[in-house]
Amino acid sequence: MKSRLALLILFAVMLSACNFPTTERPQSEIVAPATNTARAETQEAEETEMIATQVVQSTDAPTQTPEPSPTATPTAIPTPITLPPRSCGEPSGMIIYQAIEGLDGGKDVITIKPDGSEYNNIPDGGYVGQFLVPHPNGSHFLYQDGLTYFHTRDIEGYNKIKLTNRIIFADDIQYASDGSKISYLAFFGEQRHIYIMDADGTSQFALTEFGDEYDEDEIELPTNVWSFDWSPNLVHIAFEGELNGQRDIFLIEADGGQLRNLTNTPDVNEYAPVYSPGGTLIAYNAGPSPNDTDLHLMNASGTNQYKVIDLNGRSSLPTWSHDGYQIAFISDHDGDEEVYIVDPDGEDFAQLTHNETREHGLSWSPDNCWLGYRSVVGENSQSELFRITPDGSEVFQITDNNSWILKFFWLDTP
Repeated sequence: MKSRLALLILFAVMLSACNFPTTERPQSEIVAPATNTARAETQEAEETEMIATQVVQSTDAPTQTPEPSPTATPTAIPTPITLPPRSCGEPSGMIIYQAIEGLDGGKDVITIKPDGSEYNNIPDGGYVGQFLVPHPNGSHFLYQDGLTYFHTRDIEGYNKIKLTNRIIFADDIQYASDGSKISYLAFFGEQRHIYIMDADGTSQFALTEFGDEYDEDEIELPTNVWSFDWSPNLVHIAFEGELNGQRDIFLIEADGGQLRNLTNTPDVNEYAPVYSPGGTLIAYNAGPSPNDTDLHLMNASGTNQYKVIDLNGRSSLPTWSHDGYQIAFISDHDGDEEVYIVDPDGEDFAQLTHNETREHGLSWSPDNCWLGYRSVVGENSQSELFRITPDGSEVFQITDNNSWILKFFWLDTP
């Protein structure tokens, strides 16, 4: 018994002296639950930050959004605007227009007050063979005579000044916003380009007859120009250019410098760019064909292109209010051409006219309280001038002369 007890004690001592390996995992291999939670929280925070960034990019002012894809129109919506109160009284200013009033086909130049009073057929008005363009300050107007020379006369029709001495078959004649430059479209060979000259007819040059100064490996050059608009600061001209049978909006420096394609959409046509009064936005029409277009906006740099309103049919002639808070345009959405209005953010959209005839031409009153337009009313497509409030509540017929009105302007003059 004593010998067995001694053997047990000896065996216990030997076991305690042995160094068996541990089964505990090294600390570095342990994944504590707290570490997994922290990692999940970090990932969630990163995703939240990313989503917040996307929201900011899509809802900030247009200048905060990234460059759009050349083949798709982003759907970002600009910051909503609030229309400021307008002080509206009796309509102010004066309207000047060109019309055919007789069967002889002569084109008369006429001034009239927006209430229909003080009708004045400018003496010798039949001299205006093509186009009527008033100077921005309303003191005189520019025109082409029957031989297509450029002339100016004061607003009463006197003090004729001849500006050019060569025949120019021009179209879309414009003054720059300060009246210092005259620009127009004309064919050069088989291509149509923008030409610019000083207001006295000197220093004429072709802006879009592109030469070796442009690298065709960097930008495809448009072959024809169909419409254009000056930036209010006179630095750039936005124009509708033809490229491979499609229409894109291009931007060029007014001295013939840098040229950019702002839209570059092979499957979509863009037409008729028009700068906002502040020069930060460009309105234009876009769609797959000329008869299927909608009103679009983009920043003047070409970023944040978006559709303002989606209508069936053809939208055209975007016309900014002078304060930049509303855009009027023409659309055949209801079957014939009517006047519509919308805010730049797509809100407060309304159809202003509901006639069975066609409306053409738009011009805002100086105080933005009225919108002038011409409407076809006669059996032989004669037209008359009307004005309507931006909410459509009041309509007034300005002229009643059974004439064919070609073009009109609402001037800010006494």
